[in-house]
Amino acid sequence: MAGVEFHSGVLCAGFVNAHSHLELAYLRGAIAEGGGFATFAESMGKVRGNFSEEEQLAAIAEADKAMWDEGVDV
Repeated sequence: MAGVEFHSGVLCAGFVNAHSHLELAYLRGAIAEGGGFATFAESMGKVRGNFSEEEQLAAIAEADKAMWDEGVDV
């Protein structure tokens, strides 16, 4: 076949992590980075009640817009 190359091995496109948690966008800056998952989970339990539903929805909308502006189409 013209224009087709064959190589031994496996071709894997991208490895792009399309995984996001927009519902947790309101926690940005409220939890210290670098503590690992256990510290994150404990901190999340302590601070998530400090945000109103309006604040949570605004943070989600802002994070969604930032992803869109950066070219992430979800």
